[in-house]
Amino acid sequence: MLKNNISKPVALVGWTIFFLLSIAVSVFVAGSKFTAEASDGGGNPDYSVTSLAINDISMSVAGAHQEGEYFQVDVCYSLPDNRDWILTSRPEDAVLRVDGQSYTIREEGILDLKSNSDGVVTERCQYLLFPAEVQNGANLVLTLQKIYISEPDKVDCPALQTQLDERKSGIAVACPTDPNVGGFGISRKPASMDNETAREFALDVLTDARRGPWDFHFQFAQP
Repeated sequence: MLKNNISKPVALVGWTIFFLLSIAVSVFVAGSKFTAEASDGGGNPDYSVTSLAINDISMSVAGAHQEGEYFQVDVCYSLPDNRDWILTSRPEDAVLRVDGQSYTIREEGILDLKSNSDGVVTERCQYLLFPAEVQNGANLVLTLQKIYISEPDKVDCPALQTQLDERKSGIAVACPTDPNVGGFGISRKPASMDNETAREFALDVLTDARRGPWDFHFQFAQP
């Protein structure tokens, strides 16, 4: 599991304005600046857009800078409800490509939260750390696959099976009989689907995943 800190000693300036600005051509954070491009996969990137809305989830890149041996990207995203939504629990959930070389996430943590008048958190900003040293002018692509709730320690297999059947997935799951063992396995799947794909489908159902991917393109510029 990735470390998920509530705070982090990083000099970040003006975080409250990120909740007021969802679209910007360039943003200044911690003395660094970047220009950003967002793409929805249509092949026509627009360098004036820094946010995307996919599956009713609005997500934006708020800043990026070098943090020691790591490159930090800050993102803000809307939350579907008051459950504990996460961006990553596996390295492949967030990937940064630097001039074509890929880096998986090493750490994430919360930077700020936005609540409505009832005190319900509706938006979250957090940092993502990648083990990369990014040079001035480098072309970057950040890919975030999905947001989802954490997998429970003990899976309710009958409830999960009901949801899979409602989707006519052709997937059957089985849970361990040992009460101290969590997770689930795939006991049946369509012939056209490999086991990994079937498990990922069932996991998305279990964790109520909202998939993108959200692809953001950056050209990093030192001040």
